[in-house]
Amino acid sequence: MEQQEGTGRRGERSRRDRFTEVLGPYILCLAANFCFAGFNIVSKVSLDKGISRYVLVAYGHALGTVATAVLALLYERDNAKRISMSILRDILFLGLLGAVLGRTLYYAGLEYTSSTFASAMSNLIPSFTFLSAVLCRMEKVDISRRGAQAMVVGTVIACGGATLMTLYKGIVVISPHTQGSHQTVLSSKVMLDKTWLKGSFMLIISNLSLSVFYVLQTATINKYPAPITLTSLTCLSGAILSTIMAAILDHKPSSWRLSWDITLLAPVYSGIVIYGITYYIQILVSRRKGPVFMTAFRPLCTIIVAVIGLLILGESLHLGSTVGATLIVFGLYAVLWGKGNEKEEKLTEDRKRAKRMDEMQQLLSMGFPNELAAQALAATGGKSTLKATEWILSQKSSTTTTSCTTSTPKPSQPKLDRFFHFQSRASNYCPSPGPTDPHLVQSNQDEEQEQLQSKRQKLNVLPPKPPPEPLPERMRPRSIDDIVGQHHLLGTNSFLRSAIECNRLPSVVFWGPPGTGKTSIAKAIANSASASSSSFRFVFLSAVTCGVKDIRDAVEDAKKLRLSSNKRTVLFVDEVHRFNKSQQDSFLPVIEDGSIVFMGATTENPSFHLITPLLSRCRVLTLYPLKPHDVALLLRRAVNDLGKGLPRSVGACIEVNEEAIEFISINCEGDGRVALNALEISAVRAATRLPINESKAQGGDLVEQEKDGVGSFAAIVTLDDAKEALQCKHLAYDKAGEQHYNLISALHKSMRGNDADAAIYWLARMLEAGEQPLYIARRLIRFASEDVGLADTSALNQAVACYQASHFLGMPECNVILAQCVAYLALAPKSVSVYRAIEAAQKVVRESVGQNEGVPLHLRNAPTKLMKELGYGKGYIYPPDSPALAQSYLPPSLHGYKFLDWPNDNITGG
Repeated sequence: MEQQEGTGRRGERSRRDRFTEVLGPYILCLAANFCFAGFNIVSKVSLDKGISRYVLVAYGHALGTVATAVLALLYERDNAKRISMSILRDILFLGLLGAVLGRTLYYAGLEYTSSTFASAMSNLIPSFTFLSAVLCRMEKVDISRRGAQAMVVGTVIACGGATLMTLYKGIVVISPHTQGSHQTVLSSKVMLDKTWLKGSFMLIISNLSLSVFYVLQTATINKYPAPITLTSLTCLSGAILSTIMAAILDHKPSSWRLSWDITLLAPVYSGIVIYGITYYIQILVSRRKGPVFMTAFRPLCTIIVAVIGLLILGESLHLGSTVGATLIVFGLYAVLWGKGNEKEEKLTEDRKRAKRMDEMQQLLSMGFPNELAAQALAATGGKSTLKATEWILSQKSSTTTTSCTTSTPKPSQPKLDRFFHFQSRASNYCPSPGPTDPHLVQSNQDEEQEQLQSKRQKLNVLPPKPPPEPLPERMRPRSIDDIVGQHHLLGTNSFLRSAIECNRLPSVVFWGPPGTGKTSIAKAIANSASASSSSFRFVFLSAVTCGVKDIRDAVEDAKKLRLSSNKRTVLFVDEVHRFNKSQQDSFLPVIEDGSIVFMGATTENPSFHLITPLLSRCRVLTLYPLKPHDVALLLRRAVNDLGKGLPRSVGACIEVNEEAIEFISINCEGDGRVALNALEISAVRAATRLPINESKAQGGDLVEQEKDGVGSFAAIVTLDDAKEALQCKHLAYDKAGEQHYNLISALHKSMRGNDADAAIYWLARMLEAGEQPLYIARRLIRFASEDVGLADTSALNQAVACYQASHFLGMPECNVILAQCVAYLALAPKSVSVYRAIEAAQKVVRESVGQNEGVPLHLRNAPTKLMKELGYGKGYIYPPDSPALAQSYLPPSLHGYKFLDWPNDNITGG
C-alpha cells in the first residue's frame, strides 16, 4: 500500500515537472512582458509628472547596478575573471550606447509620443540588430538561402512600418469614451504633430543605438563568460556617464529630489524590475528555449501597453500607428523565422559534415587511401560506408588488365576481408602471373592510344585551350612608337618623349576619358625605358583592387631598392582618383626623396579628386579622345595582325569592309577600347555565318593561308555587323562627374546666348546619354528666373509647366516638351536684374552679420494691445488709402539703397 502511494506521489511529481517544463517558459515570458509593459506606463506617467529624463536614466542605471550585482554574487561568483583593457573599453562603449544614447533618447521619444507608440517602435530592435550585425560583419548574409531572404524582407517591412508610424498619423481608430483632466492634458501634449515627429525620430535612433548595443554586448560576452557580471558593470558605466550628462544638461539640484509618488517608482521599477527580475527571466528562458523564443513575445508587450494606455492614460489609437505597428510585428516575425531557419540549416550542414567525417574515418580504418576514400564518398553522395566501399571495389575490378599484368600480390586487408567475406569475391581478382611481358604492355598502351585518337576524331574533340585575352588587351602597344594619337604628348620634341629619351622620367598624372591610352602609354614607357636602361623598376597597381597593405609594401620596397642598388621605382596607379586622402598622402615622401616616379591615371578631374600636395609634385598631362583617323588606324592594325589581332579572336581569316571600319571609328566617341571591342564582336558575328564543315579553325587556331594571304573561307565583317555590335552611339557621359556638368553648362550658355539650335543639340546629347528629364526641367526653371526674369514673366510659367508635363509623361514622350521649353527660353528676351538684385541684397546681409538692424516700428506687426502701446505699427501709411504719400520700407542705414535695377535697357535677345 505504501509502495503504491509512493509510486503515485512520484507520478504526480513527474507530471508536475513536465507541466512546469512545458508551460514554465510561456509563463515566464508573459510575466516579463507584463513587466516591460509596466515599465512603459510608469516611465510615461513619470515623465509627464515632470521628472528629468537625464536624472531618470542615472537613477535607473544606479539601481540596476545594485540589482544585477546581487544576481552576479549569487550565480556567477565562480565565473568572474579579471577584466582586461579591451573589455573595459567595450564596457564604456556599452554604457555610452545603452544609457547615454539608447535610454535617454527613448525617454525623450516617450515624452513626445505615447507609451503605445514607443512600445510598438521597440519591436524594430531585432531588425536593426540584424542590420547592425551584417554591417559589423558579425553575420554573413547568403541571399540564396530562404532564411536570409526572410530576414532581409522582414527588416525592410519593419523599417517601412516605422516610417509609416513616423510620417502618418491618420484618423483615430479607438478612443476612450471618458477622459479626465490628466488625460486631456496628456492628449493635448501628444497630439502635436511636430513633437510627435521629433519623438518618432528619437525612438528610431534609440532603437538603432540599442541594436548596436546588443551586437557589441554579444561580442563582449564571448570574451567575458559572466553575462550578469558584465551587465552589472555596464549598468555602472551607464550610471557614471548618465550622471555626468545629467550634471551638464540639467544642473538644477531640485531635479535630483524624488517624491514619494510615481517619480520614485520609475527609477526603482527600472533598476530592480527591469534590470534585475526581467533580466534573470531572460537568462532562464534563453537557456531553455533560446533567444528567439523570448523575442517572439515582444508584440504582446505592445498589446498590453495599448490596453493599459487606453483605459488608464486615455491614449487614443490612430490608424497610422496601428498599421505601422502591424507591419513592424510582421517584419519582426519574418526576421525571427529567418534566424530560426538559418539555425536549422546550419545544424543540418553540421550533422552532414560530422557524418561525412565519420564515414571517412571508417574508410581510412579499412586501409583505403585518403584520396580514394574521398572520391568514393563524393561519387556515392555520402549515403553510407557500405556503398562507398562497393564503389571502391567496383573501381578495382574494372582495372583487371592492370592488375593481371602486375606481379604485385594482393594486399592483405584483414578488417576488410572479414567485413565483406572476401573469400567469396576471390574470383574478381586475377591470379598473379609470372614475370610481365614488356611487349604485351607496350601493345596494350598502343592500343589504348589508338582507341583514344579514334574517339577524338569521331567526336571532333580537341584538348581544351585557354580563351584568348580580349582584343584591346592583346593590341596594347608595346612601345611609345606604337601609340596611336596623343601627338601633343608623344610627338617629336614633345615634353614626354624628350624625358623618356633622356632617361629622366617625371612624375605625371594622365587625365583623360576612357579608352584614350592612359594605361597603354604608361606600359609603353615602362617597356621603352627597360630596353634602354636598367635603372628603373616598374610596379603597376590598380586602385580598384589594391588596398593600404599593397601601397605600403610598394613604398617600402621602393625605399629599400633605392638604398641597396640606387634604382628608382616607377609606380603606376590606375584609377588613382579612387584612393582617399590618407592613401594619397602615403606617396608624398617617396616622391619627394626620389624613391619612386609616380604615374597615375584617372578619368576624373584631378582638381576635384586628387589632393593638392600630390598635384604639386606631379605634372597633369591631358589626353584627348582619339580622332576618327587614329581609331581607323588602330582597327586596321587589329585586322592585319595575324599573331595577336582579330583572326585569333574567332579562329578564322577575317575581312573587314571599309564601311564598317569608318562607322566604328566615327561612332565610338574617340574610345579605342570601345572600338576594338565592337570590332571583335562584329568579327564573331560574321564568323558564325561560316559553314561549320568548311571552317578550318579548331579551338582558336589560325586557318591555313592561301597564296594571296586570305583563307579560302574568310569571314567578312559588314556595315550591318558593325551597327549590330555598337547597337547605339557610345556617348561619354557620367551622371555625377565632370561630363555631366559640362553638358548642362553648355545648355545654359547656349540658351543665354539666344542660340536655340545649339541649346536643342545639347539637350539631345543629355537625353541620349540617359540624363533624368526632371533634372533638366529643374535647371530650366532656374534659368527662367535667373536669365529671363522680368523681361518675360511668362517664361517661369512655361518652365514650371514643362516640369509638370515631363513628370506626367516621362521619357521618351517628354522630349518634345523639353525641346519646346528650351527653344522658348533661348528665344525669349533676357534680363538678369532679379538675379543681381538678390545677390546684392544677400551680400549686404552677409557683410553686416551681427549688426543687422531691427524692423522699423511702423512696419512691425501689432496683434496685441501691449505691442500697440510699445509703438508697433505706429506711423504706417496704408498705400491703398494714400497712394501719393511716400514712406520708407528699408532700415534707416539702408535708406535710399537700390538693389533692383528695373526697368533698364540691358534686355538682350527676344
